[in-house]
Amino acid sequence: MNIEERYAFFIRHNRSCVVPNCENLPEPHHLRGKYLGGGVGCKPSEMTCIPLCRPHHDELHTIGILTFEKRYGLDLIVELIRCLSAFIYWLDKHLELHNWEKMLNCVRMLEDLGYEVPR
Repeated sequence: MNIEERYAFFIRHNRSCVVPNCENLPEPHHLRGKYLGGGVGCKPSEMTCIPLCRPHHDELHTIGILTFEKRYGLDLIVELIRCLSAFIYWLDKHLELHNWEKMLNCVRMLEDLGYEVPR
């Protein structure tokens, strides 16, 4: 598995839906936008996924991201950062991948999104 496939696996099997108090099984939802890549007809990187259950995934597509975030008090970019951070620790702990280059790719992605990542 490459790093993107591992992240998608992590989202499916080690996270819950980002909507508070939701206990449904999650699936990866690709965030799209100015800094995340993708667009009409283009699949963005798996590294832009957050866990959403099917009902919340469908709801987000129906009402739009801003209304969805407001309804549930979420910032989906913050949720992405939380997931990526947890993924880095999961890689190190569970897979014993001490390949810091792969982890640094996650950090670089966050920095490319404009977030300051502590070192």
